[in-house]
Amino acid sequence: MDESNSKIMKRTDKKPHDLILRAAAETQLAKARELDAQVSQGLLHELQVHQIELEMQNENLQEAQAALEESRDRYVDLYDFAPVGYLTLSPLDGLIVKANLAAATLLGIDRSQLIGRRFVTFIAGEDRDRWHRQFVRDGQPGVKESLEFGLAAQAGRAISVQVNFQRNDADTVDREIGVTLTDLSERKRVEAAAATAAATAVRQLRESEARLERAIKGANDGLWDWNLATGEGYISPRWKELLGYRGDEPITARESFFAQIHPEDAPSLLNMLQAHLMDRKPYNIDTRIRCKDGKYRWINSRGQAIWDERGLPVTMAGFISDISERKQAEIALTEEMEKFRSLFDAISDAAFFIDIETSRYIHVNRAACERHGYSEEELLSMGPQDICAPEFAAGVPGRIKTLTERGELVFESAQVSKDGVVVPVEINAKVVNLMGKPVIVAIARNIAARKETEAQMRKLAQAVEQSPECIVITNMDAEIEYVNEAFVSTTGYSREELIGANPRILRSGKTPPANYASLWEALTLGIQWQGELFNRRKDGTEFIEFARIAPIRQADGKITHYLAIKENITERKRIETQLAERDNDLRMVMEESHHRLAAFAGEQIRSIEAERLRLAREVHDQIGQVFTAIKLIANSISREAFPPGQEAAISQALDMGIATTRKITSELRPPLLDDLGFAAALEHLSKSSARIGNLSCEVDIDAQTSINASQGLTLFRIAQEAITNILRHAGATHFVITGRKDGVHYVFCIEDDGCGIASTGLREDSMGLVNMRERALLIGGRCEISARPQGGTLVTVSLPLGDNGSYEYTAA
Repeated sequence: MDESNSKIMKRTDKKPHDLILRAAAETQLAKARELDAQVSQGLLHELQVHQIELEMQNENLQEAQAALEESRDRYVDLYDFAPVGYLTLSPLDGLIVKANLAAATLLGIDRSQLIGRRFVTFIAGEDRDRWHRQFVRDGQPGVKESLEFGLAAQAGRAISVQVNFQRNDADTVDREIGVTLTDLSERKRVEAAAATAAATAVRQLRESEARLERAIKGANDGLWDWNLATGEGYISPRWKELLGYRGDEPITARESFFAQIHPEDAPSLLNMLQAHLMDRKPYNIDTRIRCKDGKYRWINSRGQAIWDERGLPVTMAGFISDISERKQAEIALTEEMEKFRSLFDAISDAAFFIDIETSRYIHVNRAACERHGYSEEELLSMGPQDICAPEFAAGVPGRIKTLTERGELVFESAQVSKDGVVVPVEINAKVVNLMGKPVIVAIARNIAARKETEAQMRKLAQAVEQSPECIVITNMDAEIEYVNEAFVSTTGYSREELIGANPRILRSGKTPPANYASLWEALTLGIQWQGELFNRRKDGTEFIEFARIAPIRQADGKITHYLAIKENITERKRIETQLAERDNDLRMVMEESHHRLAAFAGEQIRSIEAERLRLAREVHDQIGQVFTAIKLIANSISREAFPPGQEAAISQALDMGIATTRKITSELRPPLLDDLGFAAALEHLSKSSARIGNLSCEVDIDAQTSINASQGLTLFRIAQEAITNILRHAGATHFVITGRKDGVHYVFCIEDDGCGIASTGLREDSMGLVNMRERALLIGGRCEISARPQGGTLVTVSLPLGDNGSYEYTAA
């Protein structure tokens, strides 16, 4: 625009110059007219003047054409690069005749492809009817309107545009229609954002108002508003309720507050109110106010005034809160403080209150005085550094600084009593608020016993670490947490490799699965397990451990870890194997010797029994016959041959000899055993012995089960020995003998109601008892002698019956 204007100015500046030239030409012609007054000269003059004028006009026309072309070029640039889309439409069918770049961009299509297309195809479907109606209306002269239309989605987007119509020439029928397109997307976005922001602001305002309303209701406070100029005020219903009035009762702020303040509290309240109104100091006070029933209630009154431009208070508003419960709590707290002081003095550990600024004691309990040997007055003139051991005293300021930064601290130290005794202590210190001032409360516990225990624990730890047995501690997930040096040496793994690992890394695969099953079953039940584990070292060599694994319980009984104590028994197992082999060899030799001895003993018993049988027969046959013969001879002699009274004595002596002979014969070999069998001989023995000892007896022998001669003789001899013991030692009144089959065994029992074997004086190794047991063993049986629960003695003999369960008894 600046360049075209300058050219136009150049063209308009030529007019005064032309006049000057014309004037100059006329001057020259006048001179020529003076020189030549002829008519020809005048015509020439006119022609020259016209020629000069034409030349000047031609120059002006050229300059005007150049300016016009320049303006046209600038118009084209402005048209093409304008930020607003321009379209020229045909008046009849709405075809696009011209379009600038902005219009092509908005429509999402190349400008060369726009020409000749109907503009309505670019209008969104829902707006096309409205476009047609507008296009028809715009065809009428004088109708101009600006409307918003939605364009159909082009290149994946849909936009809204403002469309303006205008006619190029209102006098022609085929005038073109000029259309401008303005993109409204950004404006729509801004408007939507503004609408969203406005809606959000409204919602937040409503939420804020709702929160304020809930806060006021939830606070359970009474509201008041006081116009300081007029004295008028507002009191909320809750305010009245706090004082016991109904919400509809008329009451002014002054009457309900200042007039009801407790006389003792009124001066301080008025002073605080004046300080707030005049000096703008905070207004917040606890006071007592009289309620409708005449009783006083504690309230907290707080408020804020508003001052005008002159600095004068014009209004004031605030709240009152019922703090009666808080005041009661404060009273209770005071009482609790007194109790606390009593408890503080009753603490068995030394307790101190320390002033942070001065590092001095401000209160100590009785235990502190007793432990350190100072009076309370003496300690209150001292500080922590005065009773610390020298090696700890220098660190007191640093401890206090750290404590004030952290709020609490636990550490160990040592304190010295007045008489110089040093006591190790654990100090638990904390910063607390006492009467609005931060102080330190420290409790010092005597840990001399704990130190001694820790020393013992260190010894124990050293013993565990240096133990020749392998010691392992795992957590509940069987992850190793500790191993001692013996375990490291035995397994070949480093401590770093073992910590966190599972003991299964030592498995060789040779431990019976039943061992692991019983191990975890025991640990699950919370009991100890012991057994052998076949493990493998890191280098692959195998070893055997005897392990004792037990759960570790806390004080509450909860299991937290497992402890395993393992002994390498590889060498012992090797020696045991050798010993077992040797023991097996020795056992075989002993069994063979035992069999030989048993056979020999059996042979000896059989020989003895045979000898007894022989002797019994000889005694019966010879000595018995001799006594019988003597008696027959004596009976045949005349009675006159004997001195008076001798006949009866001789006869009696002979009878005794015969009875003695029979007794000896019976003891050597009971004739009934050979003649009638085991049951009859046993019954005869029992009953005859019972008569001798004045006892009662029962014999119950199963006649369906027979035993062989060796077994019968053995049982008879055992019965003889048992009955002899009953008669001599038991002091019994009754005995019972039974014998019957029990499975594949014959069970023979003798029991009495005497004083019992423990009271008879018989030892377990007495010859009679040993003889009974050995007789049973020699025939493959077992003899047990025990006390009856109800008193007395029980002898039980169990003999094997053999495959068919019985043996026929035959005489030897």
